Amino acid sequence: MLNASPFCRRQRKLCSFWGFGAPGPHILQMALGCDLKENGNFKSFWKYSFEGQDYLTFQPATLCWKADAPEAQSMAQSLKKDRDLAQHHGAFINGDC
Repeated sequence: MLNASPFCRRQRKLCSFWGFGAPGPHILQMALGCDLKENGNFKSFWKYSFEGQDYLTFQPATLCWKADAPEAQSMAQSLKKDRDLAQHHGAFINGDC
């Protein structure tokens, strides 16, 4: 069952930070991938947007979170404390790139 996968469980944890319990529809977008450089190296990326605005970026090389909006500062600080989540994100994106 897809909903029981570790990936889905971790994404639900992230969604809880955005307050999806609030009434009304919400838009959460996630983009992840790899940029292949001319020299053959790659740079992976994992970004979240909320309600159409850049919100949070996971930096796979350092396993750190960066707030892309002032409203994301407290979320980035909270996520920095969760090393398991950071390692999961890093292994997922770096393993695919």
